[in-house]
Amino acid sequence: MGKGANVRVLVAVIGKPFGVRGEVTIRSHSDELENRLVPGAPVYLAEATDDSLTLESVRLSPGGGVLALVGVQTREAAEDLRGCELWVSIVPNTRPESDDEWYAHQLVGLPCVSPDGAHLGEVVAVEAHPAHDTLVVRSDESDVMVPFVKEIVPAVSDTAVTIVDPGGLFPSE
Repeated sequence: MGKGANVRVLVAVIGKPFGVRGEVTIRSHSDELENRLVPGAPVYLAEATDDSLTLESVRLSPGGGVLALVGVQTREAAEDLRGCELWVSIVPNTRPESDDEWYAHQLVGLPCVSPDGAHLGEVVAVEAHPAHDTLVVRSDESDVMVPFVKEIVPAVSDTAVTIVDPGGLFPSE
């Protein structure tokens, strides 16, 4: 994306249809759904597409909610969207409300270090999973899947991700 271009963040995944009028259930991938999913706003079905749908109505609940999308009026049309990711645009360098939260695009490219400063690798991707996100860290030997939980990733800064290996994630030296 060019300089100043908006950045897309994953906010939800579409689940099963809700009712017969085209509404869909969603599973949240954001702690800020109420700020990201607003009636009248565009949502994208892929990170790098210009094709968007417009939110007609939003009913949120813990962990997800129900959406109506303009032009999706039947259960069959809603079923066709099952499994699709919903992305929204944000202004670059926008941070989540909490100081200990990060967007995936802000983590990719950061070096990973142990608490004593030893280089472990670099974040190459962040995968969203129902229980917790997972950092994909490229080490010298392979890609390592690191659960993005406070016990294993106690600190993240603008310059590095600190990882406490509970044993077995990274090869011994």
